[in-house]
Amino acid sequence: MSLSEALAEAYASATPTIIFETIELRHPAFLDADDNPIAIRLVKDSVELMATVEADAPINPGEVVTFQPLWFTLVPPDQIEQNADPELQLSIDNASAELMPYLDAAIEFGEPIEVTYRIYLESDLSQPQTLPLTLILRNLQANVENVSAVAAFIDVANKSFPVGEYDDQNWPSLIAQ
Repeated sequence: MSLSEALAEAYASATPTIIFETIELRHPAFLDADDNPIAIRLVKDSVELMATVEADAPINPGEVVTFQPLWFTLVPPDQIEQNADPELQLSIDNASAELMPYLDAAIEFGEPIEVTYRIYLESDLSQPQTLPLTLILRNLQANVENVSAVAAFIDVANKSFPVGEYDDQNWPSLIAQ
């Protein structure tokens, strides 16, 4: 993860700089009343946060968005096994009422939920202070106290490359004349 100069300074200094950790959950089943895609945005704080997402964000690119206050924890792996994808543990406390309708819809849909982790500084909410980290959720479990899941990197090793089909629209030079 690449730190901005301001974030590196905040971590290294003893000044009372406030660092906001945020997550954004996305899924094709997360829709508003007009069936437009939405993101569930959370900040690890007790008050909501209004901050600008990056210009290439999947939803609301470059816009000021609201992150709702809800305590969560992202725990990195203790050890990374050789030839294994690193996984993080995500836990969201007291989220059952807010998240359960969305999680139920995602489970019925059958595709994984994407989660993007961003860090902001109180002194600069105009952009994330690190490159946003996007993972997918696996092993989702929910009860009345919390929602927990394993967050892992997207499995790029098993993706086809190049993406797309060889046809005359995308690859005209391959078609015999």
